[in-house]
Amino acid sequence: MKLILIRHGETNECAQKIMKGRLDVSLSKQGIKQAKILGEKLKDEKIDFIYSSPLKRTIETAKEVAKFHTHTQIKISKDLIDCGLGLMEGKTKAELGIKKGERPPKHLVDSCEGFESIFNRIDKFIKKIKKEHNKEDLIVIVAHGCIMKAFNAVIEKKKPIDIAFMKPRKHTEINIYEI
Repeated sequence: MKLILIRHGETNECAQKIMKGRLDVSLSKQGIKQAKILGEKLKDEKIDFIYSSPLKRTIETAKEVAKFHTHTQIKISKDLIDCGLGLMEGKTKAELGIKKGERPPKHLVDSCEGFESIFNRIDKFIKKIKKEHNKEDLIVIVAHGCIMKAFNAVIEKKKPIDIAFMKPRKHTEINIYEI
């Protein structure tokens, strides 16, 4: 089974350095442009299934891919929702008093969804799609940067904490895995 993992397009909140987490925001004009380019890039792929996080920014990105694959509907999965950012959600680091290069205070980190929780739900999702799909299927998954890193950690048999040290994913970045 081949997975094409994609981070959603840019949002205004991304551009403003607002930590979104589970805030349900739409793509910016730039994000729409990125998603359209992504759709064009994938138009010749033989996509069998498309999964998306339930948040608007991922659904809007997935729809641009689906435009060229009318036989393929978008399946929404709560397992793909962004990492919960607790008290940091909807705020910038500056608003929280976090200086560049500093780690957030413990009480803020403790309010977030833990890496083990994120890792476990992506592990569960991968096991589920392996059961439900054929090994020849090409599956597109549109989600969030943190979720892309969790897929990487699970597939490459890393530890949950490794998610914290992986490079950030760019908007509409594609990562391909055979599982």
